[in-house]
Amino acid sequence: MPYYLAIDPRGDFPNLLEGVGMMGRVLNKSFKNSITRDYELGPELSDSVSDAAWRKRLGLKYDNKFLPVWNGDTVSLPK
Repeated sequence: MPYYLAIDPRGDFPNLLEGVGMMGRVLNKSFKNSITRDYELGPELSDSVSDAAWRKRLGLKYDNKFLPVWNGDTVSLPK
């Protein structure tokens, strides 16, 4: 179940209170068995790259055109 969709990857590193709120959203999503995204990705390249990076970090499939792989596991970020 892709619970990562409850956390917007474009935000800053959360403080303790924000982290607890994120955990609550993930738990709520798991109880509801929801697989919808809680935030909207815009047409900007940065939104697509952040989603691909989040998916790569979690070991999920992602679109390689946003994070091309070089030399095994090294990725290249777009300008």
